[in-house]
Amino acid sequence: MKKFNLFKKLTLAGLFSLTLLTSCEKKEVLRQQVITKSVLTDVRLADGIPLKISLSTRWVVEDMEDFTIQFTNTSKYDSLILLPKQFELANAVSINYPSVDSVFTIQRQAFIAELKTHLIANLSDNGISVNDIIVSNIEFPANYTQAKELLAMQEQELVRIQQQSIIDSVNAIANKQRALAQGDVNIEQAKINAELEKINAETEKSRRASALA
Repeated sequence: MKKFNLFKKLTLAGLFSLTLLTSCEKKEVLRQQVITKSVLTDVRLADGIPLKISLSTRWVVEDMEDFTIQFTNTSKYDSLILLPKQFELANAVSINYPSVDSVFTIQRQAFIAELKTHLIANLSDNGISVNDIIVSNIEFPANYTQAKELLAMQEQELVRIQQQSIIDSVNAIANKQRALAQGDVNIEQAKINAELEKINAETEKSRRASALA
């Protein structure tokens, strides 16, 4: 009788463990990880300049069965909930940056880091967990980037002209110094030639005097 009760307890414990395992496996099957790519257009900075931001979002549906009852599939959730919420949160970050020039240059990494942190912290919802955000690209208006490229080219040309001016100035100074040095040489040479002519004249005078004597 005791053996039978023990067997019964073990059997019930095994069934209970099996039920728990099946439940856990079912829960794991119901859980689904999703990666979606989004493009947020017209995200505006404080100066009104619009940005186009490309994102990759990794999120997890904790209960796929319940999720499909509400949204049918992940694409529908992405278009109806995730994308509008991303746009709203991105604008909440971008409005704090007053100048497009700063985001284009020195504050770009700070902007990306703040945007990523803000999205991860606020995108999660009931049954939805956002694990990671990758900001893959920030696109500035074409007229702005063209103006920046033109300005960069002008700055490069100005630097080239300045460098050439410095080179020309150095060459002019060197040429002047060479000319002055050559002038000094010419003067000394003229003095030497004059002394030689004087010596030659005196020598010729002495020779004639000797010849006459």
